[in-house]
Amino acid sequence: MERDDLSQRRKHVAALVQQRRRCERVAMGHAPMVAASFLIRRLPPTGRVAYYLSASLEGISRHRYVPKGKAAYWRKRAEEWRRFGQAMAQWVKLNREIETALRALGEARCELLPGGRGKCRERRRKDKSTRR
Repeated sequence: MERDDLSQRRKHVAALVQQRRRCERVAMGHAPMVAASFLIRRLPPTGRVAYYLSASLEGISRHRYVPKGKAAYWRKRAEEWRRFGQAMAQWVKLNREIETALRALGEARCELLPGGRGKCRERRRKDKSTRR
């Protein structure tokens, strides 16, 4: 494998690790949150707005009414919960990508054994499957 290709792979891994750190910073934040979604509903006959927090309690979704005066307070906390969940999902995805990229980098760094046989386990398996 050429040095430029290995360098590109390392840069890709470094970029993924940087993205993962951003997700960790959000997940490890200090902002208070509530494990619920913030809902805004318009009541049909009058068109007035009502605010609710929707939370899953023991597998059952429950709505809690939020007075208009406290809507901004709970909206901010529900938004932090949403950001936390998205950051955790992104973190898991990035971990998988980093693992795949590191395995590919390790594979690319392998050299042939003396005598010209065998590079790395993964490489040998691929070669066997293409011979058929």
